[in-house]
Amino acid sequence: MAKKPLMPHEGHDKHLCYLANVGFQQSHTDDYKELVKDGQYFCKACGRVAANPQNLCKPAKL
Repeated sequence: MAKKPLMPHEGHDKHLCYLANVGFQQSHTDDYKELVKDGQYFCKACGRVAANPQNLCKPAKL
C-alpha cells in the first residue's frame, strides 16, 4: 500500500498548492472552480487565490 505523503502542516491536504500539485484541478475541475470562484484571499507562499482562507497555506485578504 502506498504511503500518504507527509504534510508540512495540518490541513495542507485541503490547500490549493497541494491540490494543484496532485492534479485536483484536472481531475475535479468543477470542485476546483468552486474553491477559487469569487476569490477573496491569496496565498503569500504560492500566489494562488481562493474564496476561503482555509484553502491556502498563508492567506492574506485581497
